[in-house]
Amino acid sequence: MMAAIGAALALGLALGLAISRSVRRQLGTEPAEIERVAEALSRGDLSLSLDEGKATGAYASIKGMVAKLVGVVSSIQQASRNVSVGSDEISRTAQVLS
Repeated sequence: MMAAIGAALALGLALGLAISRSVRRQLGTEPAEIERVAEALSRGDLSLSLDEGKATGAYASIKGMVAKLVGVVSSIQQASRNVSVGSDEISRTAQVLS
């Protein structure tokens, strides 16, 4: 009876470790790190620091998403500056013509 209980405990422990390793491998990092990054992104913080190591799983996808978002925001900021400069030039031209 005790041997069966011991075997069941060992099997349960081994199964728990296998599941834990599988989940971590799919996430690519610790769940707490995924949560930290997701919370920062939900606040609009794109300046967060991400682990520069080899990213895998969901963490790699999140790193790619952050890089793309930074690029999009940068493009929008540049376009906004261009519109502002163009608007100033049009305003100056209109003042000169009037």
